[in-house]
This record gives sequence, C-alpha cells and structure tokens, in this order.
Amino acid sequence: MRKLCAFAGPFSAAVFAALFLLPERFWLPVGLCCGLGALAGMFFRGDGRLRCILTALGLSAGLLWLCAYTALFHTGAEALAGSEETVEAVAAD
Repeated sequence: MRKLCAFAGPFSAAVFAALFLLPERFWLPVGLCCGLGALAGMFFRGDGRLRCILTALGLSAGLLWLCAYTALFHTGAEALAGSEETVEAVAAD
C-alpha cells in the first residue's frame, strides 16, 4: 500500500501543480526531467531507492498524462470555442 501512495501522491500533486501553477509549455519538459530523475534513482541503494523511483515516476506520469490528455481532448474543443454553427438532428422513436 505504501508503494501505491508513493506513486499516486506525486501523480496527483503533479496534475494539481500543472493545472494551477505551471504554464502549459512547461508540462512536457518538466515531465521528461522527472522521468530522467527516475532513472537517476537507479543509482541509489537501500530503502529510499524504490520510493525515489516511484515518486519521480509519479510526477512524470502525472505531467505526461495531463499533456497527452490536453493535446487529445482540449485542443479540439478550444478550436471550436466561440464559433456558431447550425446543426440539424432527427429523433427517431
């Protein structure tokens, strides 16, 4: 259970920090740097090694997930924001 907390806490913190503190252009570079930090955790020894790796991976996954989600879903919606179009629909049964 502690392993899950070591990953999920930083994941949530990364998403929160990215939405409210970081500009969108920094999400990808900071996420990649956190991923490299997880690789740097391989050089540690002892009990803190796994926690360091999981924390860095949680931060990286949170930022990269938010970056991908924004690119897939928000970009299309923002392109249509402020536009007006006529839509016809037929309801059957």
